[in-house]
Amino acid sequence: MKIATGLILSAISGMLLFLSFPPHKISWLIWFALAPMFVAMMKLAPSRFSFGLFFSTGISVFLLGLIWGVPSGYEIMYAIPAIAFFVVFGIIFWQREIALKNNFRYFTALSATGFIGIEFARQYSPIALYGALGVSQFTNPAVIQIASLFGVYGITFMIVLSNCAIALLAANIRNLKTVQFHIALNVAIVAALMAVNMYLYARQDKITGIMKVASVQFGFKREMSDNPGLEKWIEQQKNNDRLGASHTALDILEPMTDRAAQEGAKLVVWPETIIDVDPEDYPDIALRIGKIAKRNKIYLVATYVSLLPGQEKEKVPAYKNMAVVISPNGRVASRYVKRHRVTTLDIEKGPTGTDIELVSTMAGLVGIMICYDADFPDVSREYAALGAEMFVIASDDLAQWLTRHHTAMQMFRSVEHRRSLVKADVINGAIIVDHKGRILDDPPDGRAIAIADATFVNSSTPHPWLSILTGASALGLFPMFIFFAMREKDRSKA
Repeated sequence: MKIATGLILSAISGMLLFLSFPPHKISWLIWFALAPMFVAMMKLAPSRFSFGLFFSTGISVFLLGLIWGVPSGYEIMYAIPAIAFFVVFGIIFWQREIALKNNFRYFTALSATGFIGIEFARQYSPIALYGALGVSQFTNPAVIQIASLFGVYGITFMIVLSNCAIALLAANIRNLKTVQFHIALNVAIVAALMAVNMYLYARQDKITGIMKVASVQFGFKREMSDNPGLEKWIEQQKNNDRLGASHTALDILEPMTDRAAQEGAKLVVWPETIIDVDPEDYPDIALRIGKIAKRNKIYLVATYVSLLPGQEKEKVPAYKNMAVVISPNGRVASRYVKRHRVTTLDIEKGPTGTDIELVSTMAGLVGIMICYDADFPDVSREYAALGAEMFVIASDDLAQWLTRHHTAMQMFRSVEHRRSLVKADVINGAIIVDHKGRILDDPPDGRAIAIADATFVNSSTPHPWLSILTGASALGLFPMFIFFAMREKDRSKA
């Protein structure tokens, strides 16, 4: 009976975790989502096997929910929960005795350093911070300001402590005296970090300029059998008519860009890989793009793919993934090659960029990134160090199941460095965010334009070094807590 109850509680935690993340708008669930599973581990796990089983079940249900609805061609994603189950079980099951001894003295410490340590380590893996607990709070700017200090790990830390406090309370409701210090300490730390959040949220940053910006949301959904209004473009893509598809894309992008300019936009961003040929090789494409920028007197961030020689007939061709910035005079102001390629499942093949440069506009300095670049901390960190005052991201988020998660992850680049962020997307992920993570415009799904007055900010934060110190410290403290816990006698059984 205990095992069955524990599994149910763990599954409930998994479901609550899943519902805390986009596209669901109930992110507050995360603050107690782990508690049912923690209670099961504290009070209903008679053996190491059941202790590991409960935690693995909760995490696996959560991961299955995150990838539910993955489109055809990505079926391997369904293996992630199964793999995670065995990996997490292998890490967790043997911790039972040390986590439960002396009235759960080390339970919070092991949970917090474990979650943060794993998130820090996988920040440098292909999945980056996808599914990190702190990412769930991307729509709550007042809660995520400490990301400018500790990164996403700071928000994850608060969430784990909150859940541990609730679980300790629920599991010891008849004997609170034994855990009241741990509960009080958790609550005090969370309260202190929330106070820091509020201070950072209220503090004024150095705004150097304001510009009306716009980003295009193309509205194509790979998982849909039909995409009204895109039939010609899709057919040209299927027939490998790259030049024709490029002109068709421009037929759609041009009036959207004109409309954004008429509404006052001075910077317009197009989605990733939206042009299927290199404008340098096709003067008519280059001329069209230049005329759009010149006619509207805007800075235009256009993106394109450039097939490598001999790749035309390959099923998965290798190509350059690039962005070009066209100035208001219609000339190329800057070129950028994508730094991080999605090599998993052979989604992308081709060379990666090595250099970055700032784009100077009438209102301030802009740093350009392409999609996956913003999943990782290094590119935005380099731009901030160079003096970028705004981040621009051109994305193709692959499918609707990923779109909102990807946007949530990338929004933290804004808060971490106190920079506004302008993101365009092929699917439904266009968004404009200010330097504190407040959403300025987030259009509904479908073809649309995000447009807003965005700030240029010149400020520095401790994030580039303090977040690394936070994650590395968690990785170091986790085995240290295990070492001291193993040496300590269990006085609660005396």
